[in-house]
Amino acid sequence: MHYYQFNIGDYAKSTMHLSMIEDLAYRRLLDLYYDTEKPLEPDVKKLCRLIRLSSHENETQQILSEFFNLTKKGWIQKRVQKELTAYSRKATAARDNGKKGGRPKKTQSVNLANPELTQSKAKQEPLNINHKPLSNKPLSASPQWCDEYMAEFWIAYPKRVDKKKTLVRLKAMITKNPDVKHWQHVLNCINEKARVTETQFFPSPDRYLRDEKWNDELVTTGASQNGSYRQTNQRKTKLEIVRDQADSIISEAFTH
Repeated sequence: MHYYQFNIGDYAKSTMHLSMIEDLAYRRLLDLYYDTEKPLEPDVKKLCRLIRLSSHENETQQILSEFFNLTKKGWIQKRVQKELTAYSRKATAARDNGKKGGRPKKTQSVNLANPELTQSKAKQEPLNINHKPLSNKPLSASPQWCDEYMAEFWIAYPKRVDKKKTLVRLKAMITKNPDVKHWQHVLNCINEKARVTETQFFPSPDRYLRDEKWNDELVTTGASQNGSYRQTNQRKTKLEIVRDQADSIISEAFTH
């Protein structure tokens, strides 16, 4: 399920007491729930890793205990289950109508109570923050989205220094280029790099933004194993490449 209806007012009333981390955990848990269309992983430690909050197990456990119920299949929420069931029912009806040649004519009977629903519509059109169909223009960041993104950026970035300076620059850059897809790409690059790079080798977040470090060269390295060739991709800065080369030279010198 690629999108779901989000009522800002209802959500705000139910989550006013949450901390920033708890709010982030709840939103990510909902996204994962709708995206996979199945109950959440019962193991909290594994679940935290799936939503990229491994260092915040206590906050995640608090959200699960407050908003979800643990079953044999995993963590569930009645409202989400109800919406997933309704979506599945409509998608099935759309597929059946599609097999009959698309939208039925007025003389034909229609499964369920929605004659407008066709197989193509079951795939869902992505919606913007106002729940209206998107045009061909890039999705533009709203002030609320900007505030939420800056909070998520700060949590995701491994080296947290110069917060005020960093967030001022980030907000200015988002204002200049409000393409949501672009900034999601930046966050993905940070998460990818964090998996293979120690915190001490990260530049300050302000410099990362200033120099647009997410555009660093994508280096592909290969390794031979049992006669087969395996490729692995990881992002490396020029400094990291030079350091790796130096380590290799020193290692060879000691070997000989």
